[in-house]
Amino acid sequence: MGENGFIEKYNGQNVFKIAIFFTLLFLMVAPATAWEWTAHKKIVDEININLPSDVQNNLKPYIGVMKEGSTYPDTIPNDKVNHGYPGSYPQANNWLDKGKVAYEKRDYKEAAWCFGVASHYITDTYSAPHCGWIKDKEKYWQIGNQLTPKKHDFHYSNLNTMLKYGNEKGKESITGWNKTEDHGIVQQDLNRGVSAAYIAILYHAHPSMLQSPEYYPD
Repeated sequence: MGENGFIEKYNGQNVFKIAIFFTLLFLMVAPATAWEWTAHKKIVDEININLPSDVQNNLKPYIGVMKEGSTYPDTIPNDKVNHGYPGSYPQANNWLDKGKVAYEKRDYKEAAWCFGVASHYITDTYSAPHCGWIKDKEKYWQIGNQLTPKKHDFHYSNLNTMLKYGNEKGKESITGWNKTEDHGIVQQDLNRGVSAAYIAILYHAHPSMLQSPEYYPD
């Protein structure tokens, strides 16, 4: 074998080893992050099935777009600081406002995308790992991947207050989780998050709901 042939074989082996390394690295990292995307997409489903029929009908054709939006923030480099309060507030507020403008223009595809992005920042704010240090974070994520978020009654407050509340509850969840690792804590975080995201999106797509006696602003 000539020198060039040896070098090509050597380089080829190195490329193969590097490819194997990064494949294994992806497989190790993916389980810890993939559930978040699964959970965020489940959250979008739960939001949509609870929206008033007119809003639901307008956004339903673009449910896939809304789900894509709900995972988009995790692809933004150096954005993790905005997935917990107070960084989440300007992001959620910005995307909700963009969604409202698009919805009023009947650009429901753009509205779906914007509301999806906003839902990510809102629900992450209610998630314990985004509120401080948590023991066995991967286990928390894995449990969440298996659960289904359920919307509960949630009286409207201004967005900043809702996200501050989410951060406070998330810190309480950290305390409980670090002691017990109870599945119910993860479920509670999901339920609070989807409820807050639902009510925020509802008010930006359907402001007349503010007049309903069932809801009230602070």
